[in-house]
Amino acid sequence: MTENTTLLSWSEAQELLALYGVVMSGETIVKADLTKGAEKYGFPLVLKGYSTFNSHKKEQGLVRLGLNNAEELTGVYAELDALMKGWPGQNGIVLQPTAPLGIELVLGARRDQTFGTVLMFGLGGTLVEVLNEVVFAMAPLDVQAALAMLERWPRHRLLDGYRGWPAVNRQELAALFVNLGNLINEHVEIQEIDLNPVIGGPDGLVLIDVRVTVENCT
Repeated sequence: MTENTTLLSWSEAQELLALYGVVMSGETIVKADLTKGAEKYGFPLVLKGYSTFNSHKKEQGLVRLGLNNAEELTGVYAELDALMKGWPGQNGIVLQPTAPLGIELVLGARRDQTFGTVLMFGLGGTLVEVLNEVVFAMAPLDVQAALAMLERWPRHRLLDGYRGWPAVNRQELAALFVNLGNLINEHVEIQEIDLNPVIGGPDGLVLIDVRVTVENCT
């Protein structure tokens, strides 16, 4: 982020993405609704503190995995709430089911002053910064162009399943890129979208985390 940009809250980003058929896992939740959330998703659960002030959740201790019962859930909720209290911006706590097994991918879209709107794809999670093996394409694009982008990825064979890892539905992945490209092209205030990780597995794509950076209104 810069002084001229800000992050959307989780709820704002989730609502915007849903308009383009991009569905995030989980929901922003308040303490009073924890029991309903646990019944909806089932244990084990994940809680994340999400702040427009600080996008580095793991480094700040805002991601808590493997919550196995109501006592752990309420205790961790209180910890996260206290940790973010007083932070500027919009803060919230997100409840998610535990992520399924699968390959972690990253999908991104960025508005570049030289090239226009650019889409990016590669391995997700922490590996995106370590390996830095990504491919790019211009947006908007159609499904065939998105499939060609995936084929240009140096590790594209991982999408077909590798040593026990499930295969990823390339058509579903390509359709997600089409929607992502349309979204950023039709919303000029968006500077960057980061979906990381997106889990690709036997149940399709599961979007775990999102960061949408927008230009401040003047």
